[in-house]
Amino acid sequence: MYFGTKPYDLAGHIEHYGSGVNMYRGEDFAQPSALQDGDILANGLVISGKPYIAFNSSIGLDFANGSHRIVAPRIPLQLQSERTRGVLPAELTVGQILQTGDVVLSKPKPIGPVEWHDNQDETEIHLTGGWYGHEVGVASDLPIAVFGEAYPPSPSTSLGTFALEQVMRMKEEARINLPRLGQLTLDI
Repeated sequence: MYFGTKPYDLAGHIEHYGSGVNMYRGEDFAQPSALQDGDILANGLVISGKPYIAFNSSIGLDFANGSHRIVAPRIPLQLQSERTRGVLPAELTVGQILQTGDVVLSKPKPIGPVEWHDNQDETEIHLTGGWYGHEVGVASDLPIAVFGEAYPPSPSTSLGTFALEQVMRMKEEARINLPRLGQLTLDI
């Protein structure tokens, strides 16, 4: 897995989406590979050192309190901010849009401690991507950065257009739980 040389913005995220490079960083969120030593997550955990490749291309994060987590590289983690606190994985709702443009396709499921992730407690979330979406296990205590716009997103913004394109690429049966499914087009 290639981390890239530096974090990129939304245009870089759209350009690199699906390539395995996950270095998207916004003002108050970052994908795990784009986190830096000293960053503070919305839950107060302070990043210690650089992210590293862990089990099955996941990203390992060490924290100043001595704990660590293993995270899917595509998940945007919420940094400490006065504007938003982020959303814990179990609190995500169907149709919610992450800051990466991924859309939540079904209700999150607690899966408990995961042995190959050092028994960290995880929640499974089902996100857009490909024809049927992807299930991703996320440490249950890590705040995820969500896009403030309601689903379906507006095609008048770059992230909204990107999110709609990802949804429209999927097979209809994968989109079944999304609001306004019958009316969903890029012309909304």
